[in-house]
Amino acid sequence: MKLSRYSARRLHLLAIPTAAGICIGAVISVLISPDPTFRTVLQGMLCGFLIGLSVFYVEYFILDRLLRMSVWLIIVSRTVIYIMGIVLSYIVSDLVVFGAGGLIADLEQFLAQSVAISMAAILVVMFLINMNRLLGQKAFIRLLVGRYHRPVMEQRIFMFIDLSSSTALAEEIGDIAFHSFLNDFFFDATRPIVECKGEIYKYVGDEIIVTWKMKDGLKDGNCAECFFMIEEAVAALEGRYREKYGAVPRFTAGLHCGTAVIGEMGDYKREIAFLGDVLNTTSRIQSECKARSRRLIISDDLRNELSRAGEADYALESLGVIALRGKKREMELFSVSR
Repeated sequence: MKLSRYSARRLHLLAIPTAAGICIGAVISVLISPDPTFRTVLQGMLCGFLIGLSVFYVEYFILDRLLRMSVWLIIVSRTVIYIMGIVLSYIVSDLVVFGAGGLIADLEQFLAQSVAISMAAILVVMFLINMNRLLGQKAFIRLLVGRYHRPVMEQRIFMFIDLSSSTALAEEIGDIAFHSFLNDFFFDATRPIVECKGEIYKYVGDEIIVTWKMKDGLKDGNCAECFFMIEEAVAALEGRYREKYGAVPRFTAGLHCGTAVIGEMGDYKREIAFLGDVLNTTSRIQSECKARSRRLIISDDLRNELSRAGEADYALESLGVIALRGKKREMELFSVSR
C-alpha cells in the first residue's frame, strides 16, 4: 500500500526519536547498572529504540486525532500510553537480550519508576511538539540551528487562502462558535497542504498563508493542486460542518511567485518572517477573486513557471492585464480550474 505524503512525512519524523531513544537507552543502562556489560548496554539501546518507535508513532499517528478534545483527556491518554509503551518496551528488550530469567524481579522495580519516567517524558514531548506546532512545521528547527539568523533571499511561491463571508457567519453563529469553525477548517486544510509539500507560514484572521520552495511548489503542480485538494477535503466533511455550524467553509485563493527575504524577527517574541513585494502582490491577487467571482487566481509569472516545469495541466482563463490595488505594475491574471 502506497503511503500518502502526509503519512510518509510523519514516518520520516520517527527517525529522530528512535535514534535519540537508542542513544539515551545506552547512556541510562551504563549509568544505572552497577556492572555494565555489552548485553546491558544492548538491552538499553533496544529498549530506547522500542520506546522511541512505539510512543512517538502513537504520538504522530493516533494522539494527533485527539487534539480537538480537552487538554486533560489528552494528558491522561498520553500518561496511559506512555506507561504501557515504556513497560512493554522494557519487557520485550529484556526477553530478547536476557531471556525470561529474573524478569519479574526486575520488572517490579521498573514499574515503580515507570510513572515518574512517563510523566517526565510527557512534559518533554508535549513541549517539543507544541513548540513545533506553535512555530510551524520547520520553523522550530530553523530557529534552533540559526538557519535564518541572518536574512537571506529565496525564490518562493505563496498562496493566500481566505474564507468567504466570514464576517456574516461570525455574526450569525457567534464568536466562540466561529472560532471553532475556523479552527476546524484550519485542521482540515493542513493535510492537503502537507500532502502538496507546502508550509503553513501563518494564520492571519480567517486567512491561511502557505509557501513553497519553487521546486516543491512546481513539482506535480503542487501549489495549484493544493487548493483543489482542500476543496475536496472540505466537501467530504460537508455533513459534519452543516450539522455543527449550519454552514460549510467557502474560500478563495491567490497564487504568485517571486523573491522573498527570510529572516528571524523579534526578541522575546521571535519568529521567522517572510518579507517582500511577492507577499503584497499575492494578497492583492487573492482580493481579485471576489471582484471577479473566481475561486483560484494565479499570476502570469507563476503560470510561466508552471509551463516551463511542464506542470500547467489546468484549465486557465485569462482575466486580462490588471492594475492591482496599490501597485504600479500591471499584471495578467488567470483563473484556474481543473
